[in-house]
Amino acid sequence: MSNHIVIGANFGDEGKGLVTDYLATKLDNNIVVRFNGGAQAAHTVEREDGRRHVFHHLGSGTLAESPTLLSEHFIHNPDAFLQEYFMVPGKPTNVFVHRGGLLSTPYDWYMNRSNSATKGHGTCGMGINETVTRCVAGYKTTIEDIFNTSKLLKKLNKIRDEYVPKRAKELGIDEEQFHFDIDDYLDDCELMSRLVLPVSNYNVLKVFDNIIFEGAQGLLLDEYHYYFPHVTRSRTGVHNAVEILKSIGHEKAESHYVTRTHLTRHGNGPLPFEGGVEPKFDATNEHNPNQGTLRFANLNIPLLYESISNDRKSVDFLLEPSLMLTWGNHVNDIMNFDSYDYGERLSNALEEEFPEFKQTWFMDKYTASAEEY
Repeated sequence: MSNHIVIGANFGDEGKGLVTDYLATKLDNNIVVRFNGGAQAAHTVEREDGRRHVFHHLGSGTLAESPTLLSEHFIHNPDAFLQEYFMVPGKPTNVFVHRGGLLSTPYDWYMNRSNSATKGHGTCGMGINETVTRCVAGYKTTIEDIFNTSKLLKKLNKIRDEYVPKRAKELGIDEEQFHFDIDDYLDDCELMSRLVLPVSNYNVLKVFDNIIFEGAQGLLLDEYHYYFPHVTRSRTGVHNAVEILKSIGHEKAESHYVTRTHLTRHGNGPLPFEGGVEPKFDATNEHNPNQGTLRFANLNIPLLYESISNDRKSVDFLLEPSLMLTWGNHVNDIMNFDSYDYGERLSNALEEEFPEFKQTWFMDKYTASAEEY
């Protein structure tokens, strides 16, 4: 049995889907666990047989026929789930949901998209922050609620009548502009309830020989990072995955820290070493009016080392780290590099900075082409 934790080492867009798909293809009898974030993730998997999908809600091992477990730390979006479930190439296998996972609502989505203060901040418009804020305020909805839509409707009415007016006033939003049919949302919830398998703990993981934890966003966006407030409402490092493993009696895991050969960041906030690279077309990072400009920078190796070291020190758990460097072979597909050496000099610098790492992998565009340095 083996445990694997896939962590984005920067501001997201590192290639976590690529690495997750690689592990899911390589390891027999595995399951992918989403242990943070929600449907704002955009993890691209492209296979040599031509199948390509950007994963938001399902685990990125789905094309390798791996089941998914959406943990208590995952924020559910029924509309996004259904769109993905019925459009992903090939039929998804079992999708388990921990009953404690938060449930996002249309009120959260519209509040997020209408809040001018979030424009350019980096929001994806999926209501992640608004969902957490509402639930912390005492108006909590969880994935458990989709299995009783009459009870959920009562909660939604209370949110509409009590919470929305207060929150809209706080944000300076005219709540009258929210136009949606709550019955459509309830229909989505009811349909989702027939497609997922609810669990109350993580014992189902014991059935599998290999567990792959797929992180969302990156270490530099952790909710406790010093880049606050330009972060996400989520623990983006190994913390949540380790707690889940401890709950089922496991004592060690391999932690795969993922980085591109360059940095990207959506919206405002710090981006060390910005400039020096000129973007071309990137099929995954399509323009999102809620998200601001996609920015680029050279890879900052000292910051990479700091982030990974701090993450490893944050838990009392045996972690065997490896570094996964993505998009090196195909960097010219999406970038114009004026003077940026991402070849042997970069690999030597990484090996010098991370001598204790178990492995350093150079990931090709397709998972089957991974090579060890």
